Amino acid sequence: MARVPGTSYFAELARYPGNEREPGVVVVRPEGSILYFNVDHVRDSLFAILRAQPDAPRQVILFMGNVPHVDFAGAELLVHLREDFRARKIEFGLAETHGEVPEALQRLGGNQSAGLDAANQTVDDVLRRWKGSGVTTSGE
Repeated sequence: MARVPGTSYFAELARYPGNEREPGVVVVRPEGSILYFNVDHVRDSLFAILRAQPDAPRQVILFMGNVPHVDFAGAELLVHLREDFRARKIEFGLAETHGEVPEALQRLGGNQSAGLDAANQTVDDVLRRWKGSGVTTSGE
């Protein structure tokens, strides 16, 4: 996904090649629920997309607007992805989480899902928070 020129909206780059990429940022939109039987597929698909990028990303955002449900295994996957990306010095965030998704993350308890369980953040909100944190200044 990439920014629609002149807006804060993001849409498919493949369908709308005029959209503007955010340097160092990869936005991926899973389609459908993330459940115990498809967590491996979701993870493998995400990493395949990242391997296909010309440069290593500094920020990965999952656009969760099309994900109506996340079970315990799906919530664990999201937390593990954040930990894996952190170890690689890559920021990870969720955008457009709704309904049961933030609730599933909150059920993990403790600090595991802290920050991931924030509902209704747009891709632009996640990007602004990341840019405001100063993380983007290293290596630029």
